[in-house]
Amino acid sequence: MNTNKRGFWIGVAEVVPHPGNDLLEGASGAYVSVFGLADAEAQFNEKVKFAFKAMAFDLLELSDVSFMSSVEMWVGVDKTLRERAATLSAENPVEFGSFQCFCD
Repeated sequence: MNTNKRGFWIGVAEVVPHPGNDLLEGASGAYVSVFGLADAEAQFNEKVKFAFKAMAFDLLELSDVSFMSSVEMWVGVDKTLRERAATLSAENPVEFGSFQCFCD
């Protein structure tokens, strides 16, 4: 797959909170859909990692990364992410879906 494409990217992140981060209310981690603007897959990965770090999370894995190349691909995208797509910009390049918490 050519990973150098300007536009919208989507993936699933596995994250764990930093010590003292109670956003997951005691859960040891979470999976969350992520969506963003980037010039390439590698840039998308870096932007996602930076966004989670700013929220006091470590990104363990970013999987199922896809370039949104056609209108048909948007059909299966989480409704929350579709609604937030209009807010993406250079200043706000990444948005998140709902965090699905897990415990060890």
